[in-house]
Amino acid sequence: QREAFDMVSLRGEERGTLASVHGPSTGKKVGKYHVQVEDFERFALPILDAALSDGSGGKPRAFVFDEIGKMELYSVGFVDRVRRLLTSNDG
Repeated sequence: QREAFDMVSLRGEERGTLASVHGPSTGKKVGKYHVQVEDFERFALPILDAALSDGSGGKPRAFVFDEIGKMELYSVGFVDRVRRLLTSNDG
């Protein structure tokens, strides 16, 4: 039975917990899971900021988002950055 949702960088070097049955309580829940918004933002926002600041030099780029759901949408900063990426000229 699932107890948590983990975040793992593509290289596997960085890990974090997106949500856990056992908390800590954050006031944000999806089902039985306490969503760790601050941990999610510490993990995800630097990655998105790097993508936003990294010019493509006119070359096309692709962004892959897998399973954006209610847990991730609790982060206003995440939503803002994803919107900016999706509306960029090279996204």
